[in-house]
Amino acid sequence: SYKAISNRNNETTTQRVPVNPDPLYTTPVRQQNASSVEEEEENAEEEESTNVGKGKGFGESVAWKSLDDGLSEAKEEKKPLMLIIHKSWCGACAALKPKFASADEISDLSKHFVMVNTEDDDEPQDKAYAPDGAYYPRILFLNSDGDVLTDVYNEEGNPEYKYYYSAPEM
Repeated sequence: SYKAISNRNNETTTQRVPVNPDPLYTTPVRQQNASSVEEEEENAEEEESTNVGKGKGFGESVAWKSLDDGLSEAKEEKKPLMLIIHKSWCGACAALKPKFASADEISDLSKHFVMVNTEDDDEPQDKAYAPDGAYYPRILFLNSDGDVLTDVYNEEGNPEYKYYYSAPEM
């Protein structure tokens, strides 16, 4: 969706606003002015110190891979792949992280999947990774050849956001 935004100089611009399927969290719109860039850099430095490792808040006990490495490993080992696509600024993503990281089910599940965690600039740009739109977080399952399994989704969730999970036990 799109939203008209006025900046400090009363100039109106239109920006794409990511849809967040969880009504409890809002997705902020980022404006690129000098102060927001400085804030973003400070926040990134703060995140680096608290968000160490490939888990990016989703748990360090999982053997996380980059998308490229994960796709190679899935093909080589003939294992399915679980892909998390999230953003550092996303409230719903932040709410899911501690639930996901502490879930024994995820730790057990990770032994049967190649686990891939993409955040911000690591998000794959291919439309195949957004089968029902680009919202966050999305959790997709891929076969060992790297094809998204569009029939594996959150059946309990909102049908408009089939790959959105608010808890690991869904």
